[in-house]
Amino acid sequence: MMLPPGQRFGGDRGYHFFSISRDSRTIACAIVDNSGRMMHLRRLDRRQDIPLVGTQSIRNMFFSPDGEWIGFFNSQALCKVSVHGGSPVVLAESGQDRGGTWLQDGTIVFSATTTVSLTRIPATGGTPVKVTELDSTRSER
Repeated sequence: MMLPPGQRFGGDRGYHFFSISRDSRTIACAIVDNSGRMMHLRRLDRRQDIPLVGTQSIRNMFFSPDGEWIGFFNSQALCKVSVHGGSPVVLAESGQDRGGTWLQDGTIVFSATTTVSLTRIPATGGTPVKVTELDSTRSER
């Protein structure tokens, strides 16, 4: 993928800035330019990437099993956005996330910060529910 002058891949160290759809036909990546960081999609059968508006400060992105949505984190929340564009949907608050995965059953499992357990939320939104417990006596994070 060739980038125009003034653009580069990536962002902050420690976060994932690209994801490949499960059918391997689409790549989502974070592109940085003078206006900041935004998600771009590249379908491998096309030459142009598609910027997804409203995805500033993107990090740790992941595709839905059907490849129609991309889950991602920004500096404040877990969100999702359609691969066809449109406004991102906020699913849950999240601070210093450590990533997530979209499961076949229509839920997303994610880590909202470095010091809390894994949490599950319906991909349509709702109340997050803990799925693991951390043992503070063992300094688990």
